[in-house]
Amino acid sequence: MTSPPTRAHDLLRLLALGLLFLAALPGRSRLFVDVENLAMKAVGTETAAVTARRDAEFEKEPTVVLYAAAPDGAEDSATPGRSSEAELDAWAEALRALPGVAGLDRAPNIGGEERCLAVRLETDEAGRYADGVAALSAAARSTLPAGSTLAISGVPVIEVAIAEALDHERRRILPLIGLVLALVLLVVYRSPALVGGALLAPLCGVFLLEGVQGLFGIAIDPISALLGPAVLTVGVASSVHVLERYRAALATDDSVAVASARAAHELKRPFLLALLTTVTGFLGLLASPIPAVQRFGLLASVGVVLAVGTTLLVLPSLLRLLHRPRRRADLEGARASLRHAHAVRGLRLPLVVVSALLCAYAASFLGDLRIDSDPLHTLREDAPARVDAEELGRRLGGSQVFELFLPPPSDAPGLLALAKLVGEVRALEGVVEVAGTPRRSESGFVLLPFLMDPRGSLADSELFDDAVAAAREAGWPEAEVTGLAVRMARDSNDLMRGARNGLAFTLLALWIVMAVGLRSWRLGLLGLVPNALPLLLINGGLAAAGAPMTVASTMIGTVMLGLVVDDTIHFLHAFEHTRGERLRRVARTLLAVRRPIVITTVVLSAGFAVTLIGDLRPTREFGALAVGTLTLAVFADLTLLPALLLGRRRPLRD
Repeated sequence: MTSPPTRAHDLLRLLALGLLFLAALPGRSRLFVDVENLAMKAVGTETAAVTARRDAEFEKEPTVVLYAAAPDGAEDSATPGRSSEAELDAWAEALRALPGVAGLDRAPNIGGEERCLAVRLETDEAGRYADGVAALSAAARSTLPAGSTLAISGVPVIEVAIAEALDHERRRILPLIGLVLALVLLVVYRSPALVGGALLAPLCGVFLLEGVQGLFGIAIDPISALLGPAVLTVGVASSVHVLERYRAALATDDSVAVASARAAHELKRPFLLALLTTVTGFLGLLASPIPAVQRFGLLASVGVVLAVGTTLLVLPSLLRLLHRPRRRADLEGARASLRHAHAVRGLRLPLVVVSALLCAYAASFLGDLRIDSDPLHTLREDAPARVDAEELGRRLGGSQVFELFLPPPSDAPGLLALAKLVGEVRALEGVVEVAGTPRRSESGFVLLPFLMDPRGSLADSELFDDAVAAAREAGWPEAEVTGLAVRMARDSNDLMRGARNGLAFTLLALWIVMAVGLRSWRLGLLGLVPNALPLLLINGGLAAAGAPMTVASTMIGTVMLGLVVDDTIHFLHAFEHTRGERLRRVARTLLAVRRPIVITTVVLSAGFAVTLIGDLRPTREFGALAVGTLTLAVFADLTLLPALLLGRRRPLRD
């Protein structure tokens, strides 16, 4: 190991970090929210192609559903004889004339003193419509006849509400995570200098990542909102490994300068392997058809490299400049580690058998996994947009619109066949009513809108399949369904396939990285066991409980696999560098890595647990599953992995 850097070198490193910090400011100031959640729609799929054809024929016109009800017995005293029905009609006509409104249809069979309107909005060249939703909502509420009630819903309204909740959430979650991590580290190390050093470098990494995101104009969406928590917690976990190795060096009477340099030097190889495996896990998300998930994988990879790189480069300098240890670290004795190893050896067979049985039981439920991508469920139950949607659903039976898209056949069916088709689709379970009059494009395409009751992605997909089947039997062999609700539901199947492909790629890539890095294909396989086990149990548990997966839970496999494998690498790297009889090698490995593994798990769990107070369901769900995965992983790393190592009699190196 070379001599420690001088004080001048340390100050130059911090100065360079400060300059990078300043360089990131312009990009960070450009961050904006993807209000329409455009990145949450799958690309390159058959559903996306149908949507493009529909938009080419009829223009992209997202539909907002409004339900207004006049007060019972209302009468306008200023205009004798003018009923509340006339007021509602005038209100509807005023909305039709608003700028940005492409069309307005009144749902049939809803009359009297009630109105259900399907309002089609214009979009700009980028497909954005948030301003139109806001303008329509404001105008509808401000011009509503006095005493009347109004509920506004539809996928566009819900998506705008999600964006607003996202913007509020991202402003408070990351600072809270930083505060919680600071408190956890303060309890562990009882040194403000160590806590500040552990947090500063990862925070700078997050800040730099946000600068990159803003510089390239990458919008914030419900998935990328998880970037900050993920990168910060991973960076702090890396800091913990540096601090633990630093404390170990201090215990051998090294000076602060020598101990900090030694810690950085000894961790370069395991950090590189851990970084490669983490990035591999994130890159596995590129198999998803959802652009937001793909972007998360790329940005998280960049963020982890920035966070871990700044930690390894800057944290030792901060320790040399700021830390003044008052006493030597009280490290765990070798006897406790030896007792741990003996206990694992004694329970080796039950541990392996029980783990295998649990995995087999969980795997038996994997075929029942399903996805629910309904955007309404993303919001909290008390969110105004969700309250309105549920109120509209109670009054009308539904709150979203889907469309039958009928290309012109060579032998076009007549109006009678079209009317019969409308009746058949109206009779399908989940269809509430016709949402407007049929529309025909110049080239002969027909668009039939229907009001539906969203019941989850699987049930909605079945409804859409039944509607398509009815249209094809009625004489439109190339009939399709389209609309935002359709795209959300159909994306679910593609999302599940992408998640499975991404997980398979990640497992294979992790084995290759560990096998090469540890110079043993057997160690690489053993390293996968304690990391695949939590994912199998979590996914099997979700399926057994009948809990549907969402975008967040489909990501948990590849993301967490890349995160939890870091502790396994530190364990196997330490085991690889010990010598002697197998039991003592495991005991010495536990002595070196048990404490940092436990602390990093606590740190990661504390960071992800903060997301449980988030406004959006994907954020809360991701946090809960992350904590569960981390808990199972640390148990597997400290019990099952040593048991597997102790159970082998052949040499592990090949």
